Amino acid sequence: MTSLSICNVGKQYQKGATTLENINLEIRSGEFLILVGPSGCGKSTLMNMIAGLESVSSGQILLNQQDITHAAPSQRDIAMVFQSYALYPNMNVYDNIAFGLQIRKWPKDEIDAEVQRVAKLLQIDHLLKRKPAQLSGGQQQRVAMGRALARRPKVYLFDEPLSNLDAKLRVEMRTEVKKLHQRLGTTIVYVTHDQIEAMTLADRIAVMKDGVIQQLGTPQEIYQQPNNLFVASFIGSPAMNFIPVTVQHTAQGRFVELKDQSGTCLQLALPAGLAVKTDQQLVLGLRPEAFSEVQPHKLSQAQVQQGEFLVEMTEPTGPDTLTLLRINGAEVTARVAPQANPQAGAKLPLMLDASQALFFDPVSGERLRALAQPAAA
Repeated sequence: MTSLSICNVGKQYQKGATTLENINLEIRSGEFLILVGPSGCGKSTLMNMIAGLESVSSGQILLNQQDITHAAPSQRDIAMVFQSYALYPNMNVYDNIAFGLQIRKWPKDEIDAEVQRVAKLLQIDHLLKRKPAQLSGGQQQRVAMGRALARRPKVYLFDEPLSNLDAKLRVEMRTEVKKLHQRLGTTIVYVTHDQIEAMTLADRIAVMKDGVIQQLGTPQEIYQQPNNLFVASFIGSPAMNFIPVTVQHTAQGRFVELKDQSGTCLQLALPAGLAVKTDQQLVLGLRPEAFSEVQPHKLSQAQVQQGEFLVEMTEPTGPDTLTLLRINGAEVTARVAPQANPQAGAKLPLMLDASQALFFDPVSGERLRALAQPAAA
C-alpha cells in the first residue's frame, strides 16, 4: 500500500514570484491522479518537487507517512517518465531498461528476468536489441515507461509523456497507459495539459491555475459540477457554453430568458434556494449536450423545453454534428445527431434540458449553489 501526501506545499523563487501556493493533496494507494491545467500553472513544478528535482519552499511531502520533503531523488523510491523520453542513445532497449537496476547492483540474472518481464508487459520484447534512433515515437515512449517499471518503485510520475506523439498514437498510448494501471494497480501521478487525457485516464483530477488547485474530484464531478468558470471552460470538448442572463421575477417565480436572433424565447426557472436578486446579472453554463434534437418521449419532463433556433454554422464530427447558435448575443454550441441535418441559415427544432443548467457569478467566476431549504414542520 502506497500513499502520497502533499501538505501545504508552496514554491517561491528568489525574485519573489510564487509558483505554487498551499497545495494540499492526498493521493490514495493505487490511485491514478492527474494534474491538469494550462501551461505555466505549476503542475510540472509540483511533479518535480515530488520527484525531488525541485526544492520545496514550504510544507511537507510524505510517502507512506514518511517525510521525504528534502530527501534526495535516489532515496524516494519514485520513478519518473519524462516528456522527452530521456533515453540513452548509445544503449539498446535492453540496456536502457536495465540501467537503473545495474546502478542498484542487482544480480545479472535478476536484471535479465526483470527486463524480460517488463518488455513482455509493454510488448517491446522483440525490440530489445534496437537503439532508440531505430524506434518510433510510441516505441520510445514504451521503453521510457519500461525503464520506470523495472525499478518497481512505490510511485510513478508521468510528466506529459504523450505530448510528443501524433494524434492517433496518443490515443493508442493513452489506452495502453490505462491498461497498464489496471494490471499493476500502482500509484500514479500524471501531468498533462490535455483535458481529454485527464478525463479518460484519471481516477481523480486536480485542475490547476496560477499555482492554485481550483478543484479536485472525479472526472464526472469536475465535468458536471465545476467550481468556477475556469474549470467549466477548461474541462470538456467542446467547452461549456456561457450565456449572459438577467434574473427576472413574476408571480410565478424567478427565471432567466434565452433569446436568439430569430425571436425564439425560452424561460428557464431558477433553482429554489439560489441566492440571487431581481435584475442581477449571471452567467448561465450549459454543456453542448444540453441542447439536442427533439425527442418526444422527453418533452413531458418538467425541465425540458422545445424551441426553434437559427443555425449559424455546423461542424460535422462523424457521430455528432456541432451546431453553432447565437443566444443572448453569445455563441452557443449544440451537440446533435447527424440525422438532425442542421443547415446554416435555417431554423432547427431543438430540445433544451434545463436540469443541466449551472449559474456563475460573472465577477468572481464562482458557481452559485442553492442554499439548503428548511425542512417542513
